[in-house]
Amino acid sequence: MAADDVVQLYSRQRRSRTRQPDQVLCGFERVRLEPGERTCIEFELAYDEFSFWDVTRNRRVVERATHDVAIGSASDDLGPRRTLRVDGERIPQRDLSEETRTVDADDWSWSSIELLDKSKADGTTVGFSDGSWVAFEDVDLRDRPEEASVSVAREEGGSATVELRLGSPDGRLLGSADVPSTGDVYEYERVTTALRGATGGHRTVYLVARGEFRAHTVQFD
Repeated sequence: MAADDVVQLYSRQRRSRTRQPDQVLCGFERVRLEPGERTCIEFELAYDEFSFWDVTRNRRVVERATHDVAIGSASDDLGPRRTLRVDGERIPQRDLSEETRTVDADDWSWSSIELLDKSKADGTTVGFSDGSWVAFEDVDLRDRPEEASVSVAREEGGSATVELRLGSPDGRLLGSADVPSTGDVYEYERVTTALRGATGGHRTVYLVARGEFRAHTVQFD
């Protein structure tokens, strides 16, 4: 009998510096076949289709990696996977010695984080509630930074502290600083803290909030 189907092509990047989706729809084509009819479907993948946003350098990148590709009629109905080697670049370790926006973190405590517009700040900023955090993964600490600065804003009333921790939101405390009242949530000031034990490479650094405030950037010196 005559029938229609949608042929779909999916890919999955095996390993990456950045969290990747389980699989990505790379192409599809609706096909109608008459009784006894056969046809061949071809998909062409452009090199840029393997690119994604690199938050460590704020640009799109194609990472050197192996991808699994498969074709089927649905994401849960795929045929055998084949491998495809994509020649790209290696994303370097994150360098917090450069001023880094909190919105460019690798991970978040999503339920307690708010992304805010850039009013009076240079780009999107992050609103923290008590106990919320953002994480910067694969940080290079081999130069043993001794101080950190965080750009913060907070209205009058109450108190707040920004903490920098290693490995987890309740991991080893690297340093902390009181967040002053800046008089307006759009008026940012830099607070600094000495860092203790910020050593090694491939470490995850957490910026953790005690109290409510906004944090725009972090930098290690």
